[in-house]
Amino acid sequence: MAPEAFYLPVLFLRILSYTEQSLNLKIKESPGTLMKKRKVCVLLILIVVFVLAVGWKRTDPEVRRTSGKAIAENIAGQGMLGLVEQSVEHPKAALTFDDGPGQYTEELLDCLEENNAHATFFMLGKNVSAYPEAPKRMLELGCEIGSHSWDHTQLTTIDLDAVAKQFSDTDDALIQACGQAASVARAPYGDGNSDIYNTVNKPFFMWSLDTEDWKLLDADADYSAVMNGDLTDGTIILMHDIHEPSVKAALRLIPDLIAQGYKLVTVSEMAEAKNVTLQNACYVDFWPSTLSNGGVPGYQGGSDAAASTDGTDGTSDASADSSDGSTDSSDGSGDYSDGSSDDGSYDDGSSDDGSYDDGSSDDSEDYSDDSVDYGDGTE
Repeated sequence: MAPEAFYLPVLFLRILSYTEQSLNLKIKESPGTLMKKRKVCVLLILIVVFVLAVGWKRTDPEVRRTSGKAIAENIAGQGMLGLVEQSVEHPKAALTFDDGPGQYTEELLDCLEENNAHATFFMLGKNVSAYPEAPKRMLELGCEIGSHSWDHTQLTTIDLDAVAKQFSDTDDALIQACGQAASVARAPYGDGNSDIYNTVNKPFFMWSLDTEDWKLLDADADYSAVMNGDLTDGTIILMHDIHEPSVKAALRLIPDLIAQGYKLVTVSEMAEAKNVTLQNACYVDFWPSTLSNGGVPGYQGGSDAAASTDGTDGTSDASADSSDGSTDSSDGSGDYSDGSSDDGSYDDGSSDDGSYDDGSSDDSEDYSDDSVDYGDGTE
């Protein structure tokens, strides 16, 4: 049920309370007359509420949400409204942003602050050094800082000592900028394995909704990719805060997702809400079906996740289905979602030289989860 549906009962209860108080003041009325008046008032209230509900149903959802909340706050009071909203369990989504910080990150943080929303930022160490104020503000807003390596090197092409240095150097930059190392990590291109996860000693996160914003570079298309994608409770959304169209799309997405009832959380907040103890493993989503199928490492059972396993929550056959967190590749091809292959070449014949689309660095890390090692040695 949409959150705005809870505002009408709040209004009804408050109106009924006012009516009751008014009738009780009529101390000179006989008990029989008072009872008749009470019944008439209740009947009139029910008729008014019915008429309002019919018109309310035909009103635009966003208008219902904003106007209904404002009316409820004025009539019912902030206290009663707060109690009602606390009783509503919101679906959760985790917005994640890779490759920053960059010149558009501050604008994105402004939007998160205005909407009391959280996100996770998987940052490159070399960019942290260029924008040292961004990580500090992220933490102040309740966002989560993650590591995406130092310079976006594909981790499976270097030895484990070099992998460790990629992330330790990034942690050093983060500690210098905000006093805290990254709590979570994401492998460039999504290309990792159990040895890498244990070497870095952090939980790694993939994604379940890839906007491909690095390729689209179109705010409307980025927005549509989320709103028309596999968006459901427990979804992890991949975007990049180094591209202006991506941030412009996020400025629309954040309030609109909240208007749809979603609570925007960090990946660690998502794990806690779903009763998952994070491990040195890889996480793709926190969908109810994946949780119930044993596809999320560290899942303790219970949580606020519904026990839906029939695919109605937006999951597909590509979701994890084994207790060790591994996924089953539908085609076994190992293709990257950005059009690259595991030999570093792209469909257009170019090779991955570590450069970004904007000439700064390579943000095309989107890698389908077919070839990811989830900690059990399988790919």
